Amino acid sequence: MSLNTFSFTLKPPSRTLSLETIVPHPDDASRLTSVVSATFNLVSTVIGGGVLSLPFAYATTGLLLTSIYILVAAIMASFSLYILCSCSRRTGMETYGEVVRFCFGPGAELAVECILATFLLFVTTAYMILMRDINTSLMEFFFPSEEPYDGAKVLLVTLMFCFPCMLLKSLHSLRYNCYVGFASVLTLLISITFRAVLTNLSNPSRLHPGNVLIITSSPYDAAFSFPLVALAFLSQFNMLSVHASLKDPTRPRVTRVINGSIATCTALFLLFGAAGYMYALGETRDNIILNFEPDDKVVLVGKMGLGVTIMAGVSMIVLPCREALMSLPRKVRKYGRRGGKGKKLRPVGEETRLLDRDDTFDDGVGTEGHKNVPYLDLSDEVDTLVVGSGCGAAAHFLVTLGITAACYMGASFCPGVSTVWSICGSSLGFVIAYILPSACYLKVRQKRKGWNRRVVGAGVMLVVSMVGMTLCTVQAVARLFNGGVKTQAGDFVEDFYDDDEEVVSGDGF
Repeated sequence: MSLNTFSFTLKPPSRTLSLETIVPHPDDASRLTSVVSATFNLVSTVIGGGVLSLPFAYATTGLLLTSIYILVAAIMASFSLYILCSCSRRTGMETYGEVVRFCFGPGAELAVECILATFLLFVTTAYMILMRDINTSLMEFFFPSEEPYDGAKVLLVTLMFCFPCMLLKSLHSLRYNCYVGFASVLTLLISITFRAVLTNLSNPSRLHPGNVLIITSSPYDAAFSFPLVALAFLSQFNMLSVHASLKDPTRPRVTRVINGSIATCTALFLLFGAAGYMYALGETRDNIILNFEPDDKVVLVGKMGLGVTIMAGVSMIVLPCREALMSLPRKVRKYGRRGGKGKKLRPVGEETRLLDRDDTFDDGVGTEGHKNVPYLDLSDEVDTLVVGSGCGAAAHFLVTLGITAACYMGASFCPGVSTVWSICGSSLGFVIAYILPSACYLKVRQKRKGWNRRVVGAGVMLVVSMVGMTLCTVQAVARLFNGGVKTQAGDFVEDFYDDDEEVVSGDGF
């Protein structure tokens, strides 16, 4: 069927048409996920261990400013996910790395692999810290002892049970972990809210205006908290896989998935962070679980469920981390052989179809009845990428063991999870979540004439993210070298339970 047979009305269309390459094919049998299921899958990806540090961000930055941070991060995350899907549809690339390679070449893809591997090592370390804190608390509840438990030893024993799952090459058996995690976070939210209400009703003087931080006056604290909030929305890794499994992947349906998941997470983050802060106020820890006594039965169920979720989550993080590390030598050799001039990926053929461009979120062209839209065969332009079979079983075991050992050492010596979240969120998190999607979108759209709000938005987010990454990284490193990141918000903001008004957070900046 020729494109010339495509029918038009007498009135010229107000928007130009653009070619999109949908991989897998829009009618592929593998596309079985509904909008509701896809939304829930993305919500489960966003919600993770980072939610436990949101009350700490509230205590450090204040109720008003942290709430604004969450709203801003939600808008940025939603837009970032949308333009990442747009890049995939316009290029025919199915993964994050392929999109980057299409836009900037094999050298950029290699750099992204290094960034992802480093970032996942940080996240694995953070999850191990949470495992240490939660499981130590559970041990104190179920097996009381006069001597305090050594968190490093508890973590080591926990990792011995988790290690077989870390060796799995496919985590299909853990596919239901996301549902347990979502239910655990909801249970914790209800429990913490219940505790906060009871505590403040029994002691209303705690809510004196001088005891509740509305907005911090310290730029130092303000720069510290935003990476914690922004990192909580990070889900770019899973977005393209969600897109690849969605039935009838029209832009309005993809947009509903993105907006629905981000809106759900935003509401949960606002409630969870505020409830945790209103319970502990200036004594809020960087892991809100640590603010509750081990024998507190109200939060016990949520704590146990989240503990299981994080233990399974470590295995899910180690898998892509190991794959990235094991693929690096092969990609470095390939990049070296080509002298840094590897072939640029081009759209994959038969899935290309004519759709309305993404100038608006509410596109009406090419949504329903897309099966009747003509396809354009570009199979003669396919660049086939031959990938090696990978390393053997011994290398697989040793790399997994090395990842586990390195992250265990980091978790054993790290004072708190906020240290890791702040460092990786202020640098690598900005690159993965905002900078690369914006840069790729601008690269893909560079051949189109004119400006629209998507292009302007991507340009603004690119500039703002680069400035924010620089400022937040400098602040995080400076705080780390000036004594480390404290694990209690009272070390940064006013001591709400004493009479002095000294603000420690501004010292030495």
